[in-house]
Amino acid sequence: MIESPQKSINKKPWIVLSLLLTALFFITQGPKLQDNRGAKNPFINDVNNYYSYLPAAFIHHDLSFSFPNNYWMTPGPKGIKIAKGTMGMSILYAPFFGIACLHAAISGEEINGYSSPFSFWIHFGTLLYALLAAYFILRSLMAFFKPIIAVLSYALILFGSNYYYYVLGQGELTHSYLFMLFSIIIWLTIKWHQQPKGKTLIAIAMLSGFVSLIRPTDVLIILFPILYGVYNLESLKAKITLLANSKLSLLLASILFFVPLLPQMIYWKVFSGSFLFFSYGSEEGFFFNDPQILNVLFSFRKGWFIYTPLAIFMSLGIIGLWKNYKKLALPISLLFALSIYIVSCWWDWWFGGSFGHRAFIQYYALLAFPLAFMIQWASKKWWKFLPFSAIMVFIIGLNIFQTAQFRHSIIHWEAMSKEAYYYVWAKNGLNAEEYEKAGSLLVRPDYKGARKGQRDLK
Repeated sequence: MIESPQKSINKKPWIVLSLLLTALFFITQGPKLQDNRGAKNPFINDVNNYYSYLPAAFIHHDLSFSFPNNYWMTPGPKGIKIAKGTMGMSILYAPFFGIACLHAAISGEEINGYSSPFSFWIHFGTLLYALLAAYFILRSLMAFFKPIIAVLSYALILFGSNYYYYVLGQGELTHSYLFMLFSIIIWLTIKWHQQPKGKTLIAIAMLSGFVSLIRPTDVLIILFPILYGVYNLESLKAKITLLANSKLSLLLASILFFVPLLPQMIYWKVFSGSFLFFSYGSEEGFFFNDPQILNVLFSFRKGWFIYTPLAIFMSLGIIGLWKNYKKLALPISLLFALSIYIVSCWWDWWFGGSFGHRAFIQYYALLAFPLAFMIQWASKKWWKFLPFSAIMVFIIGLNIFQTAQFRHSIIHWEAMSKEAYYYVWAKNGLNAEEYEKAGSLLVRPDYKGARKGQRDLK
């Protein structure tokens, strides 16, 4: 069983160089790739609603949202409309919102939450968080793999998956931010098992609570520190002993898990009358007895394996973890399976308008490990390395090309069909006649029917 690279390898230069190159790419190419879907700022659709708490609290001074707005609101039991999204993203945006307010005041721009300083600084924050994610995922990968393998795994995820678009194109959505939080939790988990300090355990718990504030179903990430290192009866006993020896820290961590949730619960209590409120309303929910796993993975509407073929190699690499990196095998396998199941049970299993299936992007922080195993496996023999490298180059090229297709509406955000996919294949532009033809091949989802449980939408 292989568990870690040679200790003598100096990892710092690899991390520094990787971060510098990533930052350089963000600075030079990021502005060209930002995709606000025709708007002047990134605050559109979901992002505008995640962001809504900041203008409401600090510009309008009205968290009842009684001022004129176009946010998505849900009627509450007290007759007051409740913000549909939770405030987790607003908290992460907040430092850059504050800088934007100062910038706008100095430059004479309007302090309304939507002028150019706000667009610039919120997007700057997105890229900064992405660099932070790169730092922690590289450190985590290097705890098990040689630096070159770790760097290649991260690079493949950045350029070969839809993480690329959801950092640079529409990075203000939740996914790149959750990827960052997942990356930190993974690193802290590894660190805590090396040196079980209470403050590390508390940090894991609070970050996990914050993840659940942003996207409640992603509270699954708490399974990673719980199951890390468990792969047989002996390791299970060792884990129980470790937790027993940390029972005071564990108790405090369990309590502090809820601290990030308190502002949201107080908001709900004040405006809905209850500490817990399902802000998505009665028409949206899960169909746990009818998961659409095959559609989620293989449909031409949004199939994860179709639009992100790198995911196939991430998935295959899990097999190698069970033999070579057993500490990682159980938590990653279980989280992988549960995430697919839960996503496939959501009424809107294709997750609205997006490039590929965006619901799994945060889980790439976990799947970077099986991907790294695949790179390591291929690198040992030239006859495996050459075809594997060719496939990876193709996947990166395909991802970047199809991202451009999506940005120019050649790949539709929610209505692709098999016929439409093959019709626009390898086309970097469509004339009016071709757009009309491609449009006739689209199959638009029936949102009303989906809310009622009509599941099998090709």
